[in-house]
Amino acid sequence: MENSKATWEDSHEKYSRLLEGLNELIKNTTRLATRYEDINVTFAHLIYENGLAETIEKSKMLKEYEREFQFMNYSLKGQAMRIKHLQELIRLIRIKDPLNCPDN
Repeated sequence: MENSKATWEDSHEKYSRLLEGLNELIKNTTRLATRYEDINVTFAHLIYENGLAETIEKSKMLKEYEREFQFMNYSLKGQAMRIKHLQELIRLIRIKDPLNCPDN
């Protein structure tokens, strides 16, 4: 029967993998938010610079589209911030984990 007691090395590896995964998630979420914003700026340019605002306004959806864009953009950026907060929390837990503290 194997010793089921976790070692410092196992703990360190798990925390490192988790933090690396969160890093990747932050990077990709930030990239997604930036890309979403870029796509919508291109669309806004199409609407406002080419005189299409009046045409889209006939559908009564322009203001709703603008609100939805702001909401989604804010949500994506907020998600990246919340993941960063989670990452900081995991770093603190890693430090406080009894397995990672020396006995003396």
